[in-house]
Amino acid sequence: ALAPSTVARRLATLSSLIGAAYRADLIGWELSLKAPKVESYRDTRGPGVDAVTAMVAILDPTTAAGARDRAIVLTLAGMGLRRGELVALDLADLDADRGTIAVTGKGKTQAEPLTVPGAVLDALTAWVGHRGTEPGPLFHGFRGKRARLNGGSVARIVATAADLLQVLLLPAFFPGAFSIANDVIDLLVAAALLRIVGWHWSFVPTFVVELVPVVDLVPTWTAAVFLATRGQAMP
Repeated sequence: ALAPSTVARRLATLSSLIGAAYRADLIGWELSLKAPKVESYRDTRGPGVDAVTAMVAILDPTTAAGARDRAIVLTLAGMGLRRGELVALDLADLDADRGTIAVTGKGKTQAEPLTVPGAVLDALTAWVGHRGTEPGPLFHGFRGKRARLNGGSVARIVATAADLLQVLLLPAFFPGAFSIANDVIDLLVAAALLRIVGWHWSFVPTFVVELVPVVDLVPTWTAAVFLATRGQAMP
C-alpha cells in the first residue's frame, strides 16, 4: 500500500492537471478529490551517542570556541533541535536554575520551556562562563560584533569536528576505506549534515572520497559544507 503522503501528492497532481484542462476548455467536467490527512513526522535521530561522545571529546571546553562548539553539538544531539531553533536562542531563554530552555518551534510564535538534560546543561553553563552575561544571542561568532550564528555556521562546526575526529583517530581506522569504524562515522556524519543543512550535491563526491584510503584524511566534510553554505557568515 502507498503511504498517505504519496497518495496525497498523486491526487493533488491529478486534480491540478484536470483543473488546468477544464479551464482551457479541453474537457467539460471537473474532479473533486479529498486527499487523505497526512501527519508530519519529525525524525530527531542524530548521529548516535558514540559519535556525539567522540566529537565532544575532541572539543576543548577550556577555550571559548571549544566550549561553544561543544554546547552546540550536545544541544543538537541531546534535545533534537532544528538548526533554526538552535540559532534563534537567546541567553534569556536559558534558565540554568530550573534546568530549562525556552524554544520557539517551527511555525510557532510562543516559546515553550523544555527540560535540558544534565550533560547539555553543563555544556551550556560552561559556554555561558566564556560568553558572559550580556543580553543577546546564546550562540554567537567571534568576528566583528559577535553576531548571531546562522544555520550554515552550525553545519560548519559539526563538519569540522567530524573531520578532526577522523584525523585524530586515524590509528583506529587504518587502512581507511577498509575500516568499519571509519565508514560508520562517515555514514553518521552524512546523516547529521543532511539533517542540519539539507540535501546538497557536494555531499555525493565527498562521501565517495571518504571511502578512499589516505585521501579520506583531507577535510572533505568541511569543504562540502562550505560549498553548501557559501555566502553565509563564518562562525
